[in-house]
Amino acid sequence: MSFIKDPINYAYFNVKVVAKKAKLLQFGDYDRLIKTSNVEEIARNLSNTTYGEIGLTQKLIEQKEPITSQEIDGLMTDDFQKHIIDLTKHLPRIAQKFAYKFCKKFYYDSLKVIIRSKHLNLEKKEFKSYVRSPNIEEMDTLNRLMDYNNLTQIIDVIPEWKIRKILLEAIPIYEQTNTSTVLEQAINIGYYSEIWKEAASLGVQALPALRLIGTEIDLINIETILRSKLMGMERESIQRWLIPIKYRIGSFDLYLSAKPLDIINILYNSNYRDFANRVQEIIESGDELNLSLYEQAMKQYVIHQAIKAFRGITFNLGTFYAYFILKRVEFENVRAIIIGKISNLSQDAIKDMIQIW
Repeated sequence: MSFIKDPINYAYFNVKVVAKKAKLLQFGDYDRLIKTSNVEEIARNLSNTTYGEIGLTQKLIEQKEPITSQEIDGLMTDDFQKHIIDLTKHLPRIAQKFAYKFCKKFYYDSLKVIIRSKHLNLEKKEFKSYVRSPNIEEMDTLNRLMDYNNLTQIIDVIPEWKIRKILLEAIPIYEQTNTSTVLEQAINIGYYSEIWKEAASLGVQALPALRLIGTEIDLINIETILRSKLMGMERESIQRWLIPIKYRIGSFDLYLSAKPLDIINILYNSNYRDFANRVQEIIESGDELNLSLYEQAMKQYVIHQAIKAFRGITFNLGTFYAYFILKRVEFENVRAIIIGKISNLSQDAIKDMIQIW
């Protein structure tokens, strides 16, 4: 398929995704939701948004029995996954293989939930509602995996051989560190390697998507280095569990050789100066550098990059990936607000739980 025809193929999709972006909740919408006095009032506010279409608002209004955070998460996760998958059907045919591999994210995220829960010795009933996939075969696989008692058994029967192989290689480090994050990072390696490779094969029209994917990969790798250093892992072990893709961060050697705080200074002198500035502001405000603050800054940075993807020429795969990022943040925000209200958290506490652009 020629480059000349590509923009035409993305034109219909562009109309769809721009229209959906216009319906995303804005600052004023979040402000009203946070200031509501109860869950029923939240439901009435949401009834005029896209969330009024999924049965969530009716469930919140009826409340014959108190609704649980698990029920809210389940309803919203199912809707979010369906929303994104329905959108991928409008992508041009040339991008459908990418769309398929991209949507494996929902399955892999649930696989992470199972791994994390088994590591914590949780009962199936405690985490089952957080395991979701819109694909029937994938859901059947996840249901089988939940019935195994230990992580080695689970990993041995994962049908995706590439993911299984990476996870098996990660078992010794997992046993050494006693943290499931190394196993979750192994899944990241498999997933991001696949979608990066597929997007890169699509040519010029995928470059904006590669910018967003590459940014996520770079910042996840830096987070992995920070986390591993704080855990006292050796350089060789850290390097083994980095996603083997470098977008804009240059050589891993600089980061692997540096102390955690020095890593932020290295980022400041790289293409990620704006991101480093944000992290530095957090440190200077009196908070010590920790991974939760890093993750918060990372999410904010990726959000701003996604917003930029809608500027200029938007007939490309980047608008899909950017919309996914923004819609995911909206989903997480609405879920946090509802659960915050159910838990009787203060308005300030709820504000701290959400990301607004």
